[in-house]
Amino acid sequence: MDVLKTLFFLLACFVLITLGNGEKPDPKRLLVLLNDLKYQKSHSKFIANLKERGYTMHIKEIGDDSLSLHDEDDAWLYEQIVIFGSSKGMYL
Repeated sequence: MDVLKTLFFLLACFVLITLGNGEKPDPKRLLVLLNDLKYQKSHSKFIANLKERGYTMHIKEIGDDSLSLHDEDDAWLYEQIVIFGSSKGMYL
């Protein structure tokens, strides 16, 4: 009987974690980080391809003061991140 209670408890925990607050995140929110925004032009085909696939693109420069990965409620703003940068210029 204890095994059944434990399994039910684990299942309940899994359901609560999976459902979260009831909001389903948009799996297409993508943050693109660039060393310098001028590289946006050299990677334009890649970026255009992702836009064609339905991704919501947010392009920022590495080190941008307005860069935030989560909101005030600690919810993630992006589902995926792509980083184009050399190790020399990456100081997050």
